[in-house]
Amino acid sequence: MEKLILKAKKGDKAAFTELFVKIENDLYKLAKVKIKSEEDVEDVVQETMIKAFISIRKLKSNKALKKWIVQILFNNCKRYFKKKERRECSYEIEIIKLDKADQKDFFESTENDVDFKLLLHSLSEEEKIIILLFYNERYTTKEIGSLLGINENTVKSKLARAKKKIKILKESEEEIWMK
Repeated sequence: MEKLILKAKKGDKAAFTELFVKIENDLYKLAKVKIKSEEDVEDVVQETMIKAFISIRKLKSNKALKKWIVQILFNNCKRYFKKKERRECSYEIEIIKLDKADQKDFFESTENDVDFKLLLHSLSEEEKIIILLFYNERYTTKEIGSLLGINENTVKSKLARAKKKIKILKESEEEIWMK
């Protein structure tokens, strides 16, 4: 990975493309949280790739490559909404696959990804992003705070609130099916 980054910093398009392909699906999922239209998501991800390639020489820490590109993606999403002059985002989440330990620990009895997708629709945009970054992308609360420009303790409380909402919704859903 380090060698690819060094090559990319020297302008090697093939090396950069190889790096980008490794994280493209993750970027797509994150953009999908904010943007409804498939075409627009693809455009934002492609624009992110171009901007990252143009400015990769500015990357200070090679270990922070993914975090740096995710920040570019978030900035591009913000620009997307400014261009469209929209005040609120539309949401559509890709099915997010969590490993078994996270499902057991966090979602307890969530039976499948479709249930998880439906439960996520009840969360605010910020809560969805925090859940996605924390469980799917494995960012720490500190890193999420940095990416979103909010305090780490705020991230922790929003994460706890989102988990509680999901748990309550899951329990109420189970009650409905038990009747």
